[in-house]
Amino acid sequence: MIKIFYGLLALASCAQISYAAPSGISGKIKLAPEMKSKISQTAVLYIIARPVADPGSHAPTMPLAVKRITQPFTFPMDFTIGQADAMMPNTTFEGKLTISARISQSGSATPVKAGDIEAAQPTVIEVGQKSSGRVIELNHFH
Repeated sequence: MIKIFYGLLALASCAQISYAAPSGISGKIKLAPEMKSKISQTAVLYIIARPVADPGSHAPTMPLAVKRITQPFTFPMDFTIGQADAMMPNTTFEGKLTISARISQSGSATPVKAGDIEAAQPTVIEVGQKSSGRVIELNHFH
């Protein structure tokens, strides 16, 4: 299968996001060398797409799509998240989304626990729009 990328992808202990045709977002994840020894044998990587919250709302939105990646991890790692990863059938993967990533040490999607490696800030991108090098840092311990 050939993947078409519409952005240059590069990281230093972070994930960089770009648009992938026709309805996905692609990126690459790299892990800082000092983080590698912190990953447990049960760890799982989650890539999460959520609709952007309404202005003034302090509550996080429910995930629109989640990609679960099990070990062995090989970094740097390419990924695509899109319609096929939607949490609910008939959900449309479109609009402005926040993309975040987290390594769950326990392997469980929730709750986030101490020692999990997560993005300090999610990246906002609109599906169908080219990325200009947006980066999600994966060097924050919860």
